[in-house]
Amino acid sequence: MSFYDPENLIKKARRLYERGMVQASWLQEDETLFPLRLGFKRPSEKSIRTNFEQIRKAVKTLESSGLPLEYQTFRFASLGKQRLPTAAVFETRDIYLEILGLRERFNAFVDESRTVLEAFPTLRPLFIKKPKLIESYPGAWSRIVAVCRYLTAHPNPRIYLRELPIEGVDTKFIASHKKVLDLLLTRLLPQNAYDEAITTLANGGFEAKYGFLTPQPLIRFRLLDPAYAIAGQMELALPKPAFDTLDSAVKTVFVVENLATFLAFPPHPKSMVIFGSGYGVRYLKDAKWLAEKELYYWGDLDSHGFAILSQFRNAFADTRSLMMDRETADRLAHLEVEEPREKRYEGELDGLTNEERVLFEALRQKGFRLEQERIPIGYVLEKMSEI
Repeated sequence: MSFYDPENLIKKARRLYERGMVQASWLQEDETLFPLRLGFKRPSEKSIRTNFEQIRKAVKTLESSGLPLEYQTFRFASLGKQRLPTAAVFETRDIYLEILGLRERFNAFVDESRTVLEAFPTLRPLFIKKPKLIESYPGAWSRIVAVCRYLTAHPNPRIYLRELPIEGVDTKFIASHKKVLDLLLTRLLPQNAYDEAITTLANGGFEAKYGFLTPQPLIRFRLLDPAYAIAGQMELALPKPAFDTLDSAVKTVFVVENLATFLAFPPHPKSMVIFGSGYGVRYLKDAKWLAEKELYYWGDLDSHGFAILSQFRNAFADTRSLMMDRETADRLAHLEVEEPREKRYEGELDGLTNEERVLFEALRQKGFRLEQERIPIGYVLEKMSEI
């Protein structure tokens, strides 16, 4: 029976809470949401006459549900006077919460809201706009507030997250609450206390944005000529600051995207190969000594490979691409695989030659990619011999 269904009305009433309307009204100290009146669909005279017994039973079920009902008397030509429920009316927020079983949940929301707003009253407009935010992090707000208190008192702290002197707050807590902390801190801190250019919080982004120390990335490289070994070692990894000042005597430097390619890169006189790790090539931009070398970048023949090449060339303008050309694409077309549309790089690139740009657009449009580890080693040796 579509009329007088208490379950449907309760679902409708609960939706107001799940959408945050009840919480927002409390945050705004707005009492106009209550009394809350939720009306029933009124059955027609024909419907009552045809389904009289069903409607009578539905009304009894409704009346036994405990919902606060409003009635109205109707006159029907064939049925006479009929007193029917027209709405459920929740006179107050307390009655609404009690009947729907939301009292405990709402009280927890109020307690945690007060914890935040007593510490940072300027956040009230944010919570009014996002009333579900408080309930998204149950039990965490005292620690979230503690982190915000510390950073407002000690902006740009230059310590590791592990060193935060806040009871109950460890690196795992920060890792699982970066998003909400960022939302709050960008409203609590002055703009000069964080790096607003950083938009990605993963992989050290949060730490960099708010002035925490992060482990220095390691730059991994191989010497391709035994005459240039360092302390007898052909393969090394150095922290970024040490690599930035390395200034090796090699004449040629190859940067490759893929680890397997890095490990299998063939010997070459007076040369080294660096593992760029995809977009990790950004860590090389401060190694100014690379600009004095003959530089080659070899990435996947796909949209992202060219995007990385463009990024690297913005730091080192004279970089040449290796096996990222039309000849390689044509000769090895049988080894291409699909690059799904949702994974393709869609931005514009300003660091490509005309030939590279044409190939980049063609590969992106057709959705093909030739990963560098698929290129036969014989072809690699052939191309290396031409250098």
